Amino acid sequence: MFGRGGAYGPAPALPPPTRLRALSRRSHAQASRLSHDSGRHSVRTLRGGAGGTGSVLTVGTGEYLTTTRLCRAQQDGRTRIFYARSTTNLGRTPAGGSTTSGCVTHTAPDSRQIAGFHGRAGDEVDKIGFIDIRR
Repeated sequence: MFGRGGAYGPAPALPPPTRLRALSRRSHAQASRLSHDSGRHSVRTLRGGAGGTGSVLTVGTGEYLTTTRLCRAQQDGRTRIFYARSTTNLGRTPAGGSTTSGCVTHTAPDSRQIAGFHGRAGDEVDKIGFIDIRR
């Protein structure tokens, strides 16, 4: 959704009925690493720096991601993702990093869910896009 850096991807083809099983992140003042596990597909990781604290959201049966909010800011002349917060249909909201004044929210359309992401990373996470699939 923002930024530049080394490509992560290309966006994988995720055939139904793919389901996000886990979302992990590492962050400190900004997002350093994001990873998703769709079970039968390999774990995909968007790597930036190695710093910060890690957390994992295990997505339960019947649970899925509905929205993700991202905040960006400039650092060393580059746009970086400083904050990421996802929300599940059950109201769980794993988050990490620091909010800024430059935020956007991606919401999966009705009858769809966020199943993964693609993007770019350099020293930190630079750009994130989302893969929405049917529920």
